[in-house]
Amino acid sequence: MFNNNLTLKECKRLISLVTNLNVRNRSFVIAMILWFFLGFFGVHRIYIDKFFTGILMAFLMVLGLVTKIVLIGYVFCGIVWLWWIYDLFMLLIQTSKPKTLYRA
Repeated sequence: MFNNNLTLKECKRLISLVTNLNVRNRSFVIAMILWFFLGFFGVHRIYIDKFFTGILMAFLMVLGLVTKIVLIGYVFCGIVWLWWIYDLFMLLIQTSKPKTLYRA
């Protein structure tokens, strides 16, 4: 009744179709607004589906704010600040990656 013998090419096509179904295009304008206002806490990274680095950025910022009293916090805040500036240049690339679905 059903043919379960798929070729390697058909399997790759099916896997790419399934994995790309939940990918949404992200707005560059919204990403930039989040970067500007909440960027030190990694919210823009979470918005563009980089959850781990967004949480890591938030953790480093909170750790830096808490430990500023003993002066080591400035190191963490400096790292976050450099990362924030880096993201300014990378947001355009990260939000404009083509998200295409393969059609059978």
